[in-house]
This record gives sequence, structure tokens and C-alpha cells, in this order.
Amino acid sequence: MSWISSPEAMPQPQPTRQVVVRDLSKTGVCILTSSEWYPEQVCRMQFAVGEMTARVMRARRLGQRCFEIGLRVIKFERNDGE
Repeated sequence: MSWISSPEAMPQPQPTRQVVVRDLSKTGVCILTSSEWYPEQVCRMQFAVGEMTARVMRARRLGQRCFEIGLRVIKFERNDGE
């Protein structure tokens, strides 16, 4: 998962990192990560079958260095034949 954009007043997250996908649907994804993200930030996630652009809709702390992030899918581009 890597950062694409963020509203000016919001802090920018750390560089690209691995995340755990907790739930996945056609319109959204829920992940667990060790870095804090904020609503309205836009990210890119790379999967074996393609690349997803998504907007953070909700974020909550579950524990020390553990955050649950809810994302809405903006765009998904499939890797055809790669």
C-alpha cells in the first residue's frame, strides 16, 4: 500500500508498506496496518491480479501500532496476462 494524495491539512503516511487485507468486496476493502491513515487520503494497493486506487473512508486504532482502515475503491486495473 502506498500513498497517492492527501488533503493539505492532513499528515502524510509513511512510505509503501505491506498490509493485511481483512475484508474485500467489489466496492471496498478493510485492511490492518501498522501506520496511521486518515479519511480522504488516497492510496494505491498492489495485488497479484492488479492494482487498486482507493480512498480512506474510516480509520481506527486497534492497539499499539495496529490500525484498521476502511477504503472505498475508486479504480481497479487488472494485470492482463502478466
